[in-house]
Amino acid sequence: MVGYVHVGAGAPLLGTLTGEVDSVIVVGAGAAGVTVANALTGAKVPTVVLEARDRVGGRIHTVDLGSAPVDLGASWIHNPRDNPLSDLARSLGISQVPFEAFDEACGWDPASGDRVPSAEFRDLYATAEQVLAQALEGPDVRLQTGIEKAAAELDFPERSRARVLALARVFTEADSSGWLEELTVPGFPANTLEFDGSPMGDVPVGGYRELVGALAAGLDVQLGCAVTWIEVGADGVRVGCEDGSEFAASHAVVTVPLGVLKGRSIDFRPALDSSRSHAIDRLGFGRFDKLVMRYDHSYWQDIDVSHLVCTPSDGSPAPQGLLSQDGILGQPIIMAFAFGSTHAWLADSELEEVTAAAHDLLCRALGKELPPPVESLRSEWWRDPWTRGAYTYLKEGATYDDLETLGRPHAGRVLFAGEATGAARTGFVDGAILTAVREVKRLTGRDSALLERLPRSNV
Repeated sequence: MVGYVHVGAGAPLLGTLTGEVDSVIVVGAGAAGVTVANALTGAKVPTVVLEARDRVGGRIHTVDLGSAPVDLGASWIHNPRDNPLSDLARSLGISQVPFEAFDEACGWDPASGDRVPSAEFRDLYATAEQVLAQALEGPDVRLQTGIEKAAAELDFPERSRARVLALARVFTEADSSGWLEELTVPGFPANTLEFDGSPMGDVPVGGYRELVGALAAGLDVQLGCAVTWIEVGADGVRVGCEDGSEFAASHAVVTVPLGVLKGRSIDFRPALDSSRSHAIDRLGFGRFDKLVMRYDHSYWQDIDVSHLVCTPSDGSPAPQGLLSQDGILGQPIIMAFAFGSTHAWLADSELEEVTAAAHDLLCRALGKELPPPVESLRSEWWRDPWTRGAYTYLKEGATYDDLETLGRPHAGRVLFAGEATGAARTGFVDGAILTAVREVKRLTGRDSALLERLPRSNV
């Protein structure tokens, strides 16, 4: 089974390469890295992938909770209609199912203890969307200022207005993984290309590992190989790893997250130019983590509650969502999200304490005491040295040009791919894959990239 991914017209390749492409080193085995390596391997270009972790996937990480595949990183194929990632998944034989949590959600106000019924919540949701849209049509100011101005014009009780503001914060911080206070009208959203379909979209059946696993199977992937330096010479590149191993090729493609570039853990020789370094510093790299709890029964379904979105009327911190996974996993699992300004709620305590706090919130929201979860786990992307955060956003002072700057070749032989290296779909898995296709086009001189299930080797 094969799938073609095309970068559409209007995506020029900025920057030039030096030398003939006869072999490639890919740094990082996330979505962008395995896409580059898959396409190049299929095109008969010798390619090796160097991955610091003991697994492929990067910020795609599906784990089993009980017997259920739970995604601790990327979960959705957002805006799935006409999205090349949806087409790629289908061509690789991976089914997708819609997961429209907000259509079925209730609101819950932890300040008052009130649960907002689904119909009323949908009205608040629609109003919050209008408030955000009005703010984005306003002057080039901080986005929070525009949202508060638009909300002030609502003919709403104060508590309802506060809940609308809380929802607007959920929208903007989920999209960016950053803090609303850092966002501006001209810099939101961070991506310039929208596909059709639901913003939440579809989930791959079996978890995102099905997709990345299909692309990675058959590749030459060296796990546990943390790259510490990349050197460009007259005839090619050399790449050194923490364990002392070295690799050589004509070119390299760096696909590490922006957080790693910000940490300067890779020594580029020659050094990155000042425009790229300044872009790395200006761009935001947010926080988004999950807590997943498995229960012995779907107690929330007993009272016809599927999903809860927290809308605190007093601005108090809380996980932004408690979403049931029953419908897609067939097991009594709740996933709590915390991102941007409320990330500390999930990050600043031990797992046992966070689980107890989330369980208490769930009990309060449902209005009844529940047995504690059977087991729980959480992601900690901000602590992961190979990620150091969630995904990229434009904080105040950054521009779309900064994203494009990160996508240009360095010293003629080092290329970059990943969600932070292009403005079209910043922050999305499909964006990472599109930037990977861009670099494959640059390396091969072809108009598209062929992605396929390759004969299995060491992955």
